[in-house]
Amino acid sequence: MVNKPKDYSHLPGWSRLLNRELAAAYCGVSGSTFDLQIRPHLLLFRIDERGFRFDRYDVDRYIDRMIDGAPGYLDAQKALDSL
Repeated sequence: MVNKPKDYSHLPGWSRLLNRELAAAYCGVSGSTFDLQIRPHLLLFRIDERGFRFDRYDVDRYIDRMIDGAPGYLDAQKALDSL
């Protein structure tokens, strides 16, 4: 069973530091997909007894690297051409 991300569209904006659940939602993926595909590439910040946080800018940089052709990025046109 796949866990779908919760709907955070009601939030006025994204805070700079995100917990795991919010970081996954920010990326538009489930928590398990975030843990497997994205989390290993990010820095963790220990804030307090509530746990670790991810820097939203670090998440953005990782996504930008994917878009720029880093391993794991699949060009949409190439994917369509391969069908």
